[in-house]
Amino acid sequence: MEKPNNTEDSVLLDRIKDGDSKAYDSLFRRYYAPLCAFACRYTEINDAENAVQDVMLYLWEKRSSISVRNSVSTYLYNAVRNHCLTLMNRGVIKEKVMNSIQKAMREKYDNTDWCSAEELYRKYDEAVRSLPEPLRDAFEKSRFGNMKFKEIAEEAGVSARTIEYRIYSAVRILRLKLKDYLPVFVFIL
Repeated sequence: MEKPNNTEDSVLLDRIKDGDSKAYDSLFRRYYAPLCAFACRYTEINDAENAVQDVMLYLWEKRSSISVRNSVSTYLYNAVRNHCLTLMNRGVIKEKVMNSIQKAMREKYDNTDWCSAEELYRKYDEAVRSLPEPLRDAFEKSRFGNMKFKEIAEEAGVSARTIEYRIYSAVRILRLKLKDYLPVFVFIL
């Protein structure tokens, strides 16, 4: 691995700004491993690698407008650190939102008086049985028979596109009929 040199880095950056992909490759190879090791201070290795790749891609995509005040290495390390912190914050926020949603769902649907799993499956079965025959047949063969559209179409003597439309229609009808129960199905599954 090459040791970073501010003058060489500045020359490489100038060449990158002119669209020189070989200069970009050289800078990428020089900094990728050290930046990944640095990013691991903030996040796991996979996220660290993604953060470094994001920063390096940004460098290439915005090469004509990038302004580096100090050294290229300082710019890269700061960019990677900032990107890792942003990813961490997003993860924390996402986790808080997911926990909040799960808590609300549990509170709303854990009430044993509301409905039992048996009742849910009965409602689902009723909804499927109430579908028009061609839609129900296509839906059941696709979902429960693990058949492909083409296989169902050959058996029914229609086009695969017709089967696709029938299954789409069946799903749309089921969503409407089971709209009050969908959050529970999603939560259980």
